[in-house]
Amino acid sequence: MTARKGLSLVIISTFLYFISPQILAKNYLNIEVADEILALGDEYKISFIEGGSSNQTHTVDKKRITFMPENDRVFYEFTLFIEKGEKTWHADLFIFSNQKNFLNFDTLLFSKLVDPSDFYHLSHKDVFNFYTSYQKYIPDDYASIKAEYDKGILNYLDYVSPIKDYQAYSKNILPLQQKLKELASQQTAKNLKPHQDIMQLFIKGINRKNSATLLKYRDPNSPAEHQDIYKRGLDTLFSYFDRMGNPTKFRVIQEKEFKNYNRPSTKYFLIEILEHNGAVRKDVEMEFYFQDAYGKRYIYEYDITGIHFR
Repeated sequence: MTARKGLSLVIISTFLYFISPQILAKNYLNIEVADEILALGDEYKISFIEGGSSNQTHTVDKKRITFMPENDRVFYEFTLFIEKGEKTWHADLFIFSNQKNFLNFDTLLFSKLVDPSDFYHLSHKDVFNFYTSYQKYIPDDYASIKAEYDKGILNYLDYVSPIKDYQAYSKNILPLQQKLKELASQQTAKNLKPHQDIMQLFIKGINRKNSATLLKYRDPNSPAEHQDIYKRGLDTLFSYFDRMGNPTKFRVIQEKEFKNYNRPSTKYFLIEILEHNGAVRKDVEMEFYFQDAYGKRYIYEYDITGIHFR
């Protein structure tokens, strides 16, 4: 494939998924604060910031906190601050969209052990189910860390802090982070079509000139320039497959999985188009790159022998 010219259409920008992920109706976020955390407000200043492109601060001074976030996300990672004088404690806070959230031990520990990027490939529902059951994967460690929390929230924050005692953190917290990260990577979104089924539907859609079918696998939040490239690429493929006699069959030549940092792996397929008329060339191959994002499967790049798209 390296010797040939290819049509390379980038449909999904990984970066964009973290900035503007799967479209959700913008709703208020609701967070219920545990009594023991709310009680700290008598002596400490408690607040959290939204993070990312927003620096909006919310004061934790009542049982239920409701607000409209500045950005639409599937999952949010806020930063909690507890302050008194010159001393400050902070913690990550994993928050779900369209879901009642809690500022309590379960959320604080979950937020410490995972990162939103660990769940990039899963749907909102899949991740919430993981959150509600994560304790069962680490029962003994959960109980021992809960005992530290019960001694006082600030004691807990010191216990899980790498700055306070990195050796203890490496022994008690880091292995749990690695375990849950691995478990999250093994979770599969429900009702995903197999890759080969999508490739078959893609080729069928090309032969039928069915743009609606093909557009299902394009990132709905991709910028206008990507959408234009995608549309022009489809028009080119319509003509190309017409010249080949509209073949529908293929065989997989190669399959690979590429590991990515802080996001799910990319699945790669090299296929040979079968039973074409040879009008364009003897051997015609296509490449597909797949990535799962927020419970859906997308083609984010494809190539085909003999076309150079400009």
